[in-house]
Amino acid sequence: MILRFLPVFLMVLLSACMDFPEVWEGPPVETPTEIEEEAEEESSEGEGFDEEEGSVTESGSEPAPIPVRQPDPPVNSEETATTEPEETPTVTGTVVINELYYDAPGSDTDGVLFVELYGTPQLALSGYQVLFINGDNGGVTDVLALPDGSQIAADGFFVIADGRTGALDTTQVSAYDWIDNFDPQNGPDGILLLDPVGSVADSLVYGEGAVTIAESGLPLGEGAFAPKVSSGQSLSRDPAGQDTDDNATDFIINAAPSPASATVLVETSP
Repeated sequence: MILRFLPVFLMVLLSACMDFPEVWEGPPVETPTEIEEEAEEESSEGEGFDEEEGSVTESGSEPAPIPVRQPDPPVNSEETATTEPEETPTVTGTVVINELYYDAPGSDTDGVLFVELYGTPQLALSGYQVLFINGDNGGVTDVLALPDGSQIAADGFFVIADGRTGALDTTQVSAYDWIDNFDPQNGPDGILLLDPVGSVADSLVYGEGAVTIAESGLPLGEGAFAPKVSSGQSLSRDPAGQDTDDNATDFIINAAPSPASATVLVETSP
């Protein structure tokens, strides 16, 4: 009986073995070469190169913005602070007409005349003016406008020298600070020193009979008039800078004109 069905049993068993699924051996392992090739394919599909912008962009999107350089953080001002130069303080003070040499022997136009100012050392004189006044009618005969940068020297003097005729940039005055061309009258006449705003800083009248008001309405002279001098002499304050508001008291005849010097040679009677 058993032997009768044995062939059938063997045939069913053989058929079952043939239909049994294969044994699973795990996921396939990719080689490094296959991984690199897949990465390159994905990169080429999702990215492109923008030649104008010079940057890589995603397909169908705007170019990636170029990063903006951020400014450096502020530096401690205390570490970088520089020392600013100190400003020179403005010098305040006074200035007066100290000596006037208006009548030289021979020609008055050969660069020997001068006006000497005296005052506070380093005082700025820019904008000051010296006006020569006709003693008969108060008219202005000449104006000397002191240039920018003018200032009284450390010794207190500032000398304006007359330039030589035909060579106005030269003078025979031994010591001077500025050269201009002028020829004061021999008196009775006057001279005004005006500050930058046009106010009278000092005034001198020499010789009897000059007017006391200039045509501009400014007062001319202080107190009594100073004496006239002979040719070759000057009018000079003694001591330098003395100012009592009286020309007759403050000025004496100097027998030896002395620009930029306090030396006064008083002429004595024989």
